[in-house]
Amino acid sequence: MKLLVGKKNRGVIGSRTKLEAALAASDLPKKTQTALAEAIADYEALDAAPKDLVSKLFRELPVDPQTIERVARILKVDAFSLYRTEDEQELLFGNGNQHSRHPPTQDPSPKLKKYALLIVFGLTLFVTFGIIEIYKPFIPVNSCPDGLVGSGLTTPEKSLGIIISRFAGDEHNEAQIMLARFFAMDEKLANSIEVFTSCRRFDNSLGMSFKDTLQRDRKNALRDLEAIDAQIFVWGERYKNRLNLHFITRRNDEDVMTLRLEDKLVKAKENSFTLPVNMTADRPFPTSLKQIIFDIIYPETKDRISLKNKMTNSLHSSSNWLKEAIASGQNLLRTISPEKNPDLYVVTGGQLCYQYRLLGDVDNNDKQFEQAENFCRQVISHMSKKDDPYAWGVLHLNLASVMVRRHIFAKTAAERFNILDSARKTFEKVEGIFTPDNSPANFSAFHQNYGGVLLRLAEITSGKKSINYLQKAITSTKASLQILSPDKQPYRYAQTRQNLCVMKYRYAEKTREADILEGGIEDCQAAVDLLSPTKEAQAWGMAQNNLAAIYATLADIKKDPAIFQQALEEFSTAQQAYTYKDFPANWAEVEINKSELYCRLSILTQNPDLLPQSITHGEAALRIFTEKGIKRYAEYAEILLEKVRSCDPSNMNTCKCSD
Repeated sequence: MKLLVGKKNRGVIGSRTKLEAALAASDLPKKTQTALAEAIADYEALDAAPKDLVSKLFRELPVDPQTIERVARILKVDAFSLYRTEDEQELLFGNGNQHSRHPPTQDPSPKLKKYALLIVFGLTLFVTFGIIEIYKPFIPVNSCPDGLVGSGLTTPEKSLGIIISRFAGDEHNEAQIMLARFFAMDEKLANSIEVFTSCRRFDNSLGMSFKDTLQRDRKNALRDLEAIDAQIFVWGERYKNRLNLHFITRRNDEDVMTLRLEDKLVKAKENSFTLPVNMTADRPFPTSLKQIIFDIIYPETKDRISLKNKMTNSLHSSSNWLKEAIASGQNLLRTISPEKNPDLYVVTGGQLCYQYRLLGDVDNNDKQFEQAENFCRQVISHMSKKDDPYAWGVLHLNLASVMVRRHIFAKTAAERFNILDSARKTFEKVEGIFTPDNSPANFSAFHQNYGGVLLRLAEITSGKKSINYLQKAITSTKASLQILSPDKQPYRYAQTRQNLCVMKYRYAEKTREADILEGGIEDCQAAVDLLSPTKEAQAWGMAQNNLAAIYATLADIKKDPAIFQQALEEFSTAQQAYTYKDFPANWAEVEINKSELYCRLSILTQNPDLLPQSITHGEAALRIFTEKGIKRYAEYAEILLEKVRSCDPSNMNTCKCSD
């Protein structure tokens, strides 16, 4: 369908038939053009009603695109639905030459020239893959020169603002309109969100570098978000009936966001996250899309944080969209020749590697991770390090990250070690490709993830070999801090400092060196100070718990009751985020730590009165571990409780805790 544009006088042409139908169905007390013009004047606080403009529109003369937008707002319909199409023109006038059809000179589908696979690291490895394009102001048929249109040009204080841009490869803005309606027409969301549409459209024809593209994308989108106090900017490209959605928020650190799928939390990287969805006229977008949007939104005020939590709790989370995206991607990949179109082949195969990894995180299923690994290897087999070292290196980072996930499912210790060691070797193939100058993000990602693999190898080995792994892990992780800033990347910086804290904790466990623990305390405290117990509750709780654990180890090495007491206080602080209601398993982990500490403190101070507290915390933890089926920790709690209960209060020197 093609919209009509006035040839001699610039403007667009409305459909009288559609206008009269919309006017008849409106809630205006009088169904006349005059009443419509007066309603516009009232809404816009005009001195005079724009009767001439309304009359011109109904007479099907070219008008400014904003005229249709203004009329549509009063009639409460989409502006797109009021335009006259060439099909209508042919019905009225036959197949004359007045408005002849012109076949498109080029394929309107987006050209996927740029691709990037970036890695985010926490205490587990998170990999994301996405396509980044450039957007710039674009004036199509139904333009909006001011940049944004919506029910109001600001987001109410107790609402969440969503800006939806125009899509590359979508000539008539059908994707934008359908997506805007999907949110704006939901009665359940009516009092919670404000939907705006943007005239920006993404264009990949400028040939900019990935770094420059990313900076321009965020700069322009953030300007729009701040201008109307909105929380998320949605953009992307259309390829036939498939949409690739991308998101930009006002979070300080765009590197990490948390998605909740099937009641599980998975991590992704905002600036390279791609959400593929199918778009058809007879089928709405999946409800889970709303859940994902609310997960990604980053509110700045208490009212908006509360509203986001309310909305995410009320929407059902599903991974069906992800399974559909995988099926669609596999069908697309079968049609692409790696020899004739290598870039698109790499992009599509890389997305499948990422999507299967994400599905594996949701399902906790090694078969999904195996598929992710297969697609990564399949794409790598059609690449050459010499031809494109950057893309080759990034795919190896993703492959190694998937392998790290797979080691959890190994049936034997030997198999677990072999998988991790293979991941280590895969990471080492990439060493030197990324530098702080040519790719700071991937330089940091490599050192963080390489350090994470070394940490895991240290945990399943012993003696000098384990210590050597830990020394290398600490060195590698420190290197990643070269390009991280607590101001620009607070979340990643905090996670990196926390990782260093954990590594130093493990090192001190093996060497009993108190000095390295002092440095570990500084690292964990830095992470706690940067994270928010409300906005990043789980991450903050983890950092606070680790801070308490490192104090406990220091107390055990120094045999200092005062440090034991501080460790107990730090554990209690962690439960401000790790609440019994929201994070019961994490809450139980803190409880078992408290049980262990009270046991050790009672032995150190020869005070049997502390043993009942150890039992109370241990029993609370055991109950949760049993309910949740966390067998390993339940067994640990049972052993600890058995030893505490068998302790002779008259001879505390014979008492034992978990070890």
